Amino acid sequence: MIKNLDPIITGDLLRVLDSIQPGQSLAVLSDDNPYQHLDLPSVQIPPVSLEHAVEAIFSAMPLAADGDAPILSWFAQPAGEHAEDIAYAVKGLASDAELRRVEMTTIADSRDFAAAMDDTVATITIPAVAAPWAFLIRAGA
Repeated sequence: MIKNLDPIITGDLLRVLDSIQPGQSLAVLSDDNPYQHLDLPSVQIPPVSLEHAVEAIFSAMPLAADGDAPILSWFAQPAGEHAEDIAYAVKGLASDAELRRVEMTTIADSRDFAAAMDDTVATITIPAVAAPWAFLIRAGA
């Protein structure tokens, strides 16, 4: 029996997290994001904030520590205050979960972000509160 697992980690999400190999990614997308329609499995979770979702994911999935940033981000409006707020929140929650400083790389061009999704296993969609955004969370060992 698994104890102390956040209730938003459903059986489907747990199976996906367990199947992700080091170097593969999980995409966390806003519900108004153009990437949510890619041909990738989508995992349903209860409607929660981005912060709650990534905190739960970080508690169940180790992040890559191979020198490259384990988190990639894309924002439709990167200059907006909201983009900066959620970027710092995600980066801070990752650092807290990993007990180390975690880097994040922001990709400005949407085509470059789509190309970075080659090793993405599944997507999770979160209700958006501002312009579209996306995060790729790369798994470690």
